[in-house]
Amino acid sequence: MIQFRAVKHLILLAYILIFSTGFAALSALIVMSVRVAGLFPRRMIIIQSLFIANLALVALYYYLEQVLELVGPFSSSSSSSSSLTLGFALVASILNISLYGAIMFLLGVPEMHRSRARNLAFGGCSVTITLMLISLIFQLSVLQRAVPALRFTIYLAVAFTMTTVGIALAMVPLGKSHASSRLLVRGLGWCCLGFVPLSMVEYAVVLSGFKTYHPLSMEYLFYLGCNVVMILAAFLSLERDASSQGSFGEYTSEMGKRFGLTGREIEMANLIAQGKTNKEIAFSLSISEATVRTHIYNLFQKVGASSRIELLNLLHD
Repeated sequence: MIQFRAVKHLILLAYILIFSTGFAALSALIVMSVRVAGLFPRRMIIIQSLFIANLALVALYYYLEQVLELVGPFSSSSSSSSSLTLGFALVASILNISLYGAIMFLLGVPEMHRSRARNLAFGGCSVTITLMLISLIFQLSVLQRAVPALRFTIYLAVAFTMTTVGIALAMVPLGKSHASSRLLVRGLGWCCLGFVPLSMVEYAVVLSGFKTYHPLSMEYLFYLGCNVVMILAAFLSLERDASSQGSFGEYTSEMGKRFGLTGREIEMANLIAQGKTNKEIAFSLSISEATVRTHIYNLFQKVGASSRIELLNLLHD
């Protein structure tokens, strides 16, 4: 248990700061999902929500252990303490499994299929989830002693997964996608590549016996870096990017003939591909928003789409 009250409060303050950037980044992703066409920001919302949930769980456990002394070896009731500690461990396992499942979901967006490292990252997630499921089963059975032996194997699987995810994001061809999308994907890729070096520093610090800062981790710098990238990308999404045509290229009259699209509807599809909102499209074409909604409705009917991203994918195929 941490003996210095000032250190306890500094750690809690650090968690508050991390939480604030986490929620700011979540809001930033929501803004991007509205401003920029594409599934990537939308699926990142799921991952960011799980990150925040993980962090909240650790912060809650730290508060119960270090401040209220209700869990851990310092609590007055060891039996209830061990049950509560096990409960926290099980919830943490479920959240981590969900997190890597969400990463697999993210790797399934059309843009990621162009990355050579995508299959390796997908496989790494699968192995990591499998090992975590085995560990979870062991925790719920008489094989609890086998859990520590799995930890190093899980660590290696996580290191491989984060590295390959980083390579996949850093190297995927993005074409003429919006500048904010390029910043989001590339920035997150480089943050993931920094995860393993930070983990190695963390391991060296633990070996040195310096644990005063526990449960804060060097790996939280990775999380803060991701938050900064998401916030900056959202700011960039608010700027006009006239040169951007999205990841789908430019739609021509020849492409529109397959669906019987008019010239105005093809023009509308190109503006949608640039990530423009109905209001921005109306401003660009000097028409009302009601007219824009009518054109988009007609586009959906002719192409057989139910959303903007489905519309763009169907036109691109």
